[in-house]
Amino acid sequence: MTFEEKYAARVAGKVEFYRDPSLYACEPFRIFGPLYYVGDKKVCVHLIDTGEGLVLIDSGYTHTIHMLVDSIWRLGFDPKQIRYIVHTHGHHDHFGASNEFRRLYGCDLVMSETDAEYLKVNPDFSFLQFCSYTPLAYIPPEFQKTLKDGEDFICGNLKMHCVSIPGHTPGAMAFFFDVTEDGRTFRAGLFGGAGLFSASKEALEHYGEPMSLQQDMLASIEKVRGERVEIHLGNHPSHNATFAKRTRMLQGEKDAFIDPPSWNRFLDETRDKFLRMFAKEAAEGKETP
Repeated sequence: MTFEEKYAARVAGKVEFYRDPSLYACEPFRIFGPLYYVGDKKVCVHLIDTGEGLVLIDSGYTHTIHMLVDSIWRLGFDPKQIRYIVHTHGHHDHFGASNEFRRLYGCDLVMSETDAEYLKVNPDFSFLQFCSYTPLAYIPPEFQKTLKDGEDFICGNLKMHCVSIPGHTPGAMAFFFDVTEDGRTFRAGLFGGAGLFSASKEALEHYGEPMSLQQDMLASIEKVRGERVEIHLGNHPSHNATFAKRTRMLQGEKDAFIDPPSWNRFLDETRDKFLRMFAKEAAEGKETP
């Protein structure tokens, strides 16, 4: 099976989501303090009230913008209060609504320096071309601010530490920041890109990318494994059991998202998945005449 056929199969598995995205809508909710969930059941989007405007982490798919705007309003915020959308990495399911948000509300778009440049040079690596619902005229965003490894992004009372974690994309980033509620402060962390497919041998070869990104991925996991994270956020809900924790909150467990072991557990599981994929690719390569 060719690369195109394999990815087309992945897209086919999302036909219902493309056709009827509202089936994957969910109620927005507060995670802790100024940190909220405004995404859907497919991809995470987080909102932070900085006291001097709102910051979104990612913007989801192009065709789910209506759900994102609705979630922001439901929480009592005005989308015009959004000052920045800070992106975890340069894949379409995380920057899809960003152009529209900038046009509608005037917010600035932020991404790592590496992925912002990468989208200019090799926009196909965003996998945008595989999304049948996306208008042909859609182009990746332009970014008003870019981030470097180790930089602190500051807006109002938010100080977000940004760490480069190449692998899923060349410029994927992890974010770390404190959130406070009722005199209690916890550190939130998000590993911004953990999917296997974009670091697979076939994907890297298809796009002419260096195989070194595979080893970069393993190094990135180790780079942030020792970080103190008490509120683990996900790029996708499966990464941190978003909805299982939300269910526990609704059942009365107020601090369900305060889960220090979750960070390293997720990183270990991600590392093991990548190692299995690399081993499988190596075995298949040896069998190739």
